[in-house]
Amino acid sequence: MLLSMFGIEPTSEVWIKVVGALAFAIGLYYILVAPANNETFLKATVYNRVLIAVWFAFFVAMGWVQWQLVLFGGVDLLGAAWTWGALRKSNQA
Repeated sequence: MLLSMFGIEPTSEVWIKVVGALAFAIGLYYILVAPANNETFLKATVYNRVLIAVWFAFFVAMGWVQWQLVLFGGVDLLGAAWTWGALRKSNQA
């Protein structure tokens, strides 16, 4: 369903399910670690989100995927910026 919302062709390959399971697992880290306000973990998420956006842009530039994947990278960039801003704000306080 999410793929069709972004104009990406549906797939029956197992890899989309593998990625979904990995995203779910990584999401659990966020849920469990966020209340602890672990600054090292939060900084790592910023760097990784920026890297994901770069990788997605690279995949599109190479012609390996449809351009809509950049939209997912954009969401990660927004999340990285939000987290980075929150970290800076807490360090200034």
